Amino acid sequence: MKTLVIYYSLTDNCDFVAQEIKKIWGADLLRLVPKKDIPKEGFLRLFLGGKQVFQKETPELENFEVDLKKYDRFVIGTPVWAFSFAPALRTFFQKNTLPDKPVALFACHKGGPGKILENLKKMLEKHDCSGEIDFANALEKKEETLEKLHTWLKKLGA
Repeated sequence: MKTLVIYYSLTDNCDFVAQEIKKIWGADLLRLVPKKDIPKEGFLRLFLGGKQVFQKETPELENFEVDLKKYDRFVIGTPVWAFSFAPALRTFFQKNTLPDKPVALFACHKGGPGKILENLKKMLEKHDCSGEIDFANALEKKEETLEKLHTWLKKLGA
């Protein structure tokens, strides 16, 4: 089953999870990279990230080429920003239409997922969202993250 992992990662937690999915499933990765991203640390990161979420901004992304039709399933990953998904995903979904294929969702956070996965499922309501999971402090708790991820991927199937 050909899989594409579409994700955004500011502090590399989501990248860690995406890279592991690539190793296990042989998935292709599409990392969404804003042309002008927010800082990785400090108060400005929280302020600007929250502003982007609340104002429903769509940051311009670096160019990428991908034929979405060639994939059998998608995994979408995002950090939790102001109780929502990263604005780079909003940009992606406004400019791209996923084929009607199964979608699995993951979120990385430091404080809790809130309703982020529910909100993503609403955005993808026409798709079969076959599984969802969240990871707290993925890089700080690598062993726990990997164990949880491997169990989840086995449930989803190869």
